[in-house]
Amino acid sequence: MNRNPKTEIKQHARQEHLGEAAALIGGAVAMYEKHEAKKDPEHAHKHRVGEAIAGALSVGTGAYAWHERHDKKDAEKAAKYNC
Repeated sequence: MNRNPKTEIKQHARQEHLGEAAALIGGAVAMYEKHEAKKDPEHAHKHRVGEAIAGALSVGTGAYAWHERHDKKDAEKAAKYNC
């Protein structure tokens, strides 16, 4: 990319933190839906579906955070050796 290496590193760091936060929120929603399934047996199926969706969201955003972490490391290496 044709931008400042420090700016690129900061951008990847911000995106990594957003991915971590989204994974945390997804996990919390999954735990909440699991609790609601136990508490509300009449609508338990709806809550189990919500739990599965939130779990998938959590895994996906965790993978995105991992991806951004490696992009940040690559940008740091490029900044170190190219400048």
